[in-house]
Parts: sequence; structure tokens; C-alpha cells
Amino acid sequence: MLTAKDGEWDQAEALDAGADDYLTKPFSYVVLHAHLRALARRGAHGGEDEPSVLRWRGPRPGPPRTSLYAR
Repeated sequence: MLTAKDGEWDQAEALDAGADDYLTKPFSYVVLHAHLRALARRGAHGGEDEPSVLRWRGPRPGPPRTSLYAR
């Protein structure tokens, strides 16, 4: 779960409701990628018959891309 709510009760409620992970904003893309890799490892080695698939809905993760053009 990626959220702006950073209280400990908010985090506990989300995890109790079924969230596998909890990351608060503002967040670092380095930390976000580390969380995604950890989730992928859990799916790959979780003992399930079929591998888990992580689907990203939203902007592609990564540092903002900016360009500067000069004439």
C-alpha cells in the first residue's frame, strides 16, 4: 500500500485488512524499487504452484525525467 497516511494505527489497520506492505509518501524511488523487489521475491519463493505477477497501475516508477532544450 502506498499512502500519505503515516500514523501507526493507519499502518496497523491496513496490514490487518490484508495489505502485504506499507509505504508512506513522500517516498524514495530507491526504497519503492526495493519494496517491489522484495514482493517479487516473496512471490517467487512463497511455495505457490504458480508464480505471482506484480501489476503496476499508474505512472511508471523511476526518477522524474526532465529535458532542457536550448536554441
